[in-house]
Amino acid sequence: MAAQTDEAVQLSLHLPPSAHVTIAHTAVHVVTYDMNHALMSLLGDRVAPTTLIDTVTASIDVSPAGGHVDEDVTSLRRYGGADPKDKSVVTRHDHYAGDLASNGVRSPAVERLADAGDGALDELPAAPVRVGQAWTFSRPISLDRTLGQGTMTYTDTISGVTIRNGHKIATIAVSGACAAQPASDLQAKGFHPASYVLHGNAEFDVTAGLPGVQHYEVNVEWDAHVLFSRIGLKFADTYDSGGWAVAERHP
Repeated sequence: MAAQTDEAVQLSLHLPPSAHVTIAHTAVHVVTYDMNHALMSLLGDRVAPTTLIDTVTASIDVSPAGGHVDEDVTSLRRYGGADPKDKSVVTRHDHYAGDLASNGVRSPAVERLADAGDGALDELPAAPVRVGQAWTFSRPISLDRTLGQGTMTYTDTISGVTIRNGHKIATIAVSGACAAQPASDLQAKGFHPASYVLHGNAEFDVTAGLPGVQHYEVNVEWDAHVLFSRIGLKFADTYDSGGWAVAERHP
């Protein structure tokens, strides 16, 4: 059973020189429309709910001197649902090279995060924190790659610190909010910016210096009015990560 502690903890990344880091997460995106029955019947399959499932694996190699990292990210996108008509898999590769500081900040910064969940632990506090203390930071984010974008402000709050299997584990309540701009084609159809909100929880292994399991839910609904009828476009994102795993890289 985990033991509770109320001492202040320093959250910082511990990535040994020449380490190899693997990170895996899944993001499930659900796009739905909210409109009256007459419009729904008229538009038919064009406004049917769409589920997209992204399975993402990141591989980070730390330089022998430490600090500098090379990261390769592979994302596999599938259509969800009980029996999706489209069985295809869309593969995407991204690469990052730069410095990764112990507080999680990258230099150069990533231009825009692929998912709001990616930014939840993207910056750690400079000073030790106790239960109830919080810190904030902002990151540019995308919504479903091309559906929209914005700059999300995250608020991370230490909600508990426990000792588990000899490791000190911090539990963090995460919230985020931004004004989400719909993509240009949606704006042309009359959809306006709307509040995009995130909430969830994360763990950070203080002893190992690594992010742990994470779970977030993110939601936005854009509105438009067509022929005196309101149309709502809802985007819901569920994000789950198993945490970072570090191993020594062999030549």
